[in-house]
Amino acid sequence: MAGTAPVTTVLTPPMYENLGTPVSIAMDPRGFYYVADPRKGGVNKFDLSGKLLQLFRTASPARAVALDNRGNLVVSMGTSVALLDQQGAQKLLLGSGLGQFKYAIGIAVDARGYIWVADNEAHNVTIFTSAGTLVKTIGGIGNASGQFDFPVGVSYEKAADQVVVADAGNHRLQFFDAGSNNAFVKSIGTYGTGPLQFQYPVGAAFEYDQAGQLNRMYVTDLHMSKVQVLDPAGIGTFLKFIGFSGLVSGTFMDPMALGFDPLNKRLIVANGNGRLHLFGIDGGGNPGLPHLDCLCHRVAAHIQYVLLWDHGVSYHSAHRRRLRSHTSRRRRCQQPLPEVPQPADDGARVLGQ
Repeated sequence: MAGTAPVTTVLTPPMYENLGTPVSIAMDPRGFYYVADPRKGGVNKFDLSGKLLQLFRTASPARAVALDNRGNLVVSMGTSVALLDQQGAQKLLLGSGLGQFKYAIGIAVDARGYIWVADNEAHNVTIFTSAGTLVKTIGGIGNASGQFDFPVGVSYEKAADQVVVADAGNHRLQFFDAGSNNAFVKSIGTYGTGPLQFQYPVGAAFEYDQAGQLNRMYVTDLHMSKVQVLDPAGIGTFLKFIGFSGLVSGTFMDPMALGFDPLNKRLIVANGNGRLHLFGIDGGGNPGLPHLDCLCHRVAAHIQYVLLWDHGVSYHSAHRRRLRSHTSRRRRCQQPLPEVPQPADDGARVLGQ
């Protein structure tokens, strides 16, 4: 039986504090979320209410983050992937040489602790054990089953024990068995703008019921500036579109990664304008987000935001140009006026220096 379309509520304000260029989100069992943010210098850890708890510094700009079953952070950084403990100490480094990864970006960890890394420019996915031993490499450029064209996001779906790769250039999602053979299972999606179609899918997140069964799958599409909600069982069933291209709450500009918060029933989407947009799912809501209640503080921080905005946009443009290097799609020339200011860091603990 196919899943049902979610009832969605736009939660305001969007997350803006202590964010620069959010590009990836990982959730832990407590509902804390980790945001890979190249402009902030690593990975930010936030609590349920959006308070910054820690900043994990990385040696190179963080492209994506995942968590292993011990709570360690696995961070892709272009030519390498680092394993960091909760104190920020580096425990493992994969692909430190220039030849192993061309542009490691998407990353996921399966139930066995195996690390799956999408190399956007090598058009493949490489699998490592938790100790860093190479298991195999899947793919190569092409559009056949198990081949890729600029893969981006990688996500682990625990109910079916499968890994889902956002095969962006082929406009589809590819599913692989996370078991012993890592075989191709199926793909969902074709090119287009309608249900079960994608232009440039870049990330996926999953919602489970209380029994642990998969309820829904959420997919961000960079070019369409939408989130598509699916039931991925079988050939896939379209459930709903969330959002559209725009500059206000509930809309997107080049959305990247996303995560699902099961404790508060929230969908958290990393938007291209440096914010996290939040959606309540089936009555879900915020446990309390930080806000600025002093008008003079808002005006001063807004001025600071505008002064820094050009730098942030320049980074986002370069990052997305790299992901879109095989297309001729032109980037929007206008830049959004932020709804709320971006104040300076609030003195949270900095780790991994």
